[in-house]
Amino acid sequence: VMPVVGDWSAPPAYSQSTYDKRREVASPGYYSVMLDSFRTQVELTGTRWASLMQFTFPQSDRSNILINFPDHGGSIEVVGDHVVRGISKGREAIDGSYFVAEFSRPFTDLGAFRKAPGDAKGWGIGDKQVAPGSRAVEGGYAGSYVTFRTGAGEKILVKMAHGTSYEQAAQRLRDELPGWDFARVHQQARAEWSRLLDRVQVTGGTEKQRMLFYSTLFQSFASPRLIAARGEKFTDMTGKVRTATHDRYGPVPFWDTGRNQIVLLELMEPDVVRDIMQSEYEMAQEKGYMNTSFHGDNAVFLYLGAWKRGIPFDYAGVYAYLRKNATDPKGPRDYLAESDRNGWIADIVPDGNPRPPYAGGKAGAATTMEYAWDDHALADYARRLGRTEDADRFLKRAGNYAHVFDGSTGFIRGRTADGKWIAPFD
Repeated sequence: VMPVVGDWSAPPAYSQSTYDKRREVASPGYYSVMLDSFRTQVELTGTRWASLMQFTFPQSDRSNILINFPDHGGSIEVVGDHVVRGISKGREAIDGSYFVAEFSRPFTDLGAFRKAPGDAKGWGIGDKQVAPGSRAVEGGYAGSYVTFRTGAGEKILVKMAHGTSYEQAAQRLRDELPGWDFARVHQQARAEWSRLLDRVQVTGGTEKQRMLFYSTLFQSFASPRLIAARGEKFTDMTGKVRTATHDRYGPVPFWDTGRNQIVLLELMEPDVVRDIMQSEYEMAQEKGYMNTSFHGDNAVFLYLGAWKRGIPFDYAGVYAYLRKNATDPKGPRDYLAESDRNGWIADIVPDGNPRPPYAGGKAGAATTMEYAWDDHALADYARRLGRTEDADRFLKRAGNYAHVFDGSTGFIRGRTADGKWIAPFD
C-alpha cells in the first residue's frame, strides 16, 4: 500500500519517497512518517484483525493510493467507488489469502496494473501493463490505483482486513472498525498494549535503556501470529478450511525462540501458550511431523518448558510427534542417519574457501549440537512420562556434542567425512 502524488511508476518499480528519520514515530499500535517526495503524512494503527491507515495529502488533483501484491501476484478487483479487494497467490498468507480494503470517501478515478506476462522478473522498460479505468487484473505484481482530488491537509483513510473469504474479511472490518475515528482506534491499541507490557516493571538504568527494554519486550509478541479466533474459519496445513475450536496460531519459529522468547511467553501469557501448543499439535497431526526450523527440531522446548511451569496440556499425546521428529530418518532432522552412524555430522571444505565457517555447507558442528540439545530435553521429557528406554536412548545421544569439541583448542570445531578436523582453524 503506497500513497503517491502526481506521476508514479507502476510496481514492481514502485514509487519511492525520501523521508527524514528524525520525523519518524513508532510506538505500540502506531506508526507515522512524512513522505517528503509526496508531501504526504502517513499514520498507521490497527486492531486485532484489521489495520487503519490515514494519509494526509497536499492539494492535488492526483492524490493516488496504490494497492498491489509482490511478485507472486494474485487477482485485484475494484468494487464501486469505495472498495478494493483481492486474492493473493502467495503462500505466506497464513491468516487468509483474501483481503478487503475500504476507503473513507469515494475515489474520482481508478485503474489496474501488473507486470507483463512472460517477463520473469518484471523489471526494465516496457515490462508493465497499466490499464486506466480497469477494475480487475490478475498476475504478478497485480494491483490497482485509485485517485482523489484533495485539498491541502485533507485526510483519506483506508481500513483493511484479511480472511479465508471476502465475507470473513469484510466481517472483521464491520466488527472491529465500524467507523473512521483514527484517534480512538489508536488509543484503544495503545491501551491494549499497555495492559500487556505493564505486567513487567523495570527500574534503574537510563531512560534510553528502559526504552530499549520495552521496545524489545514489545517486539517479543510479534510471533507466532494468530490466524483465527475460536469459532472462525481458517485454512489448515492440508489446505482444508476448518472452524477453529480454540485460538489458532501459525507456526512457531522454533530455532531462535526456544532459547528466550518462548520462555517469556510461558511466563507472561500461559493461556496463550496453551493455544499455541494446541495449534502446533494439530499442525503435526495434519502433516505428520512437528514443525521445526533450521538445524534441529526445537519444539520440545516449548512443551517441556510449559510442562515444568505447570501449564496443563496433553503432554503424552504430543510426545508421539516429538519422538517421531527425533527418530524418523524421513523427518525434519536431515542428517539423522549420519548422526546415528557416526555420533556427529560432517561438513565439507569448499573449493577456494577452505576457511570455516562456511555457510554453504551442512553446518555440521552446529547441527550436531542442536541435535544433542534437543535430545537432552527429550530425555527429560521421556523420563517424566515413564519412558525409561527412550530417556536412556536420548540421553546417550545428547553426549554427541563431545564429538565436535576439540580439546586442543577448547572450541567446537567442524569435521570432514573422514573424521579429520577442518583446518585451518581460527
